[in-house]
Amino acid sequence: MRLYVQWALKEPKDWVRLYSDQWVNLPKGDIPTSETELPEKEELYINQINIQGIAFRTYDHYAIHDDRTGCVKITCWNDDLEDHDGDFYAVVWTFCNPRYDPIVGCVNTVQSWITFVQSKERRKNIESYNIANLKYLGSWEEFEEPEPELTRHGIWMPDDLFEHSLEVVTPHGWYEWVLSTT
Repeated sequence: MRLYVQWALKEPKDWVRLYSDQWVNLPKGDIPTSETELPEKEELYINQINIQGIAFRTYDHYAIHDDRTGCVKITCWNDDLEDHDGDFYAVVWTFCNPRYDPIVGCVNTVQSWITFVQSKERRKNIESYNIANLKYLGSWEEFEEPEPELTRHGIWMPDDLFEHSLEVVTPHGWYEWVLSTT
């Protein structure tokens, strides 16, 4: 499945178009520390990922699993003690190739997600929304990290640089996946 990655760089650049089966071969930086500097050009850390118009950003870790059946699972989680102590959380989204949706009478995206939370406050916040495609809300203890070979890492960016990184990307919405299978 097609996806877009924006690498975390000192000078942000537009998305890089990839396919989910390429993920496992992407470069991989070590888990960053507060001393880790943003790379100049090396594509080692994830700033954000876009699949079917859904952007995943500001996570400590990202993993993509392509099951080669037309579905892709992206797992994103925050577990850095310095930034998230007491509030670890993860999302696991499943994206399948768009298909005919008899309810709306046309081709549509097929997405679902589950989330795992540590804090009661975050759980209460999520429960307060009526989210149609949220399939399960679990505890942090239930979360299972993906295989290390699938895991890539995010890195902290100063706020102004992060805001700039959002301005330089070309919009890619769900309709691109509906209108094209490549």
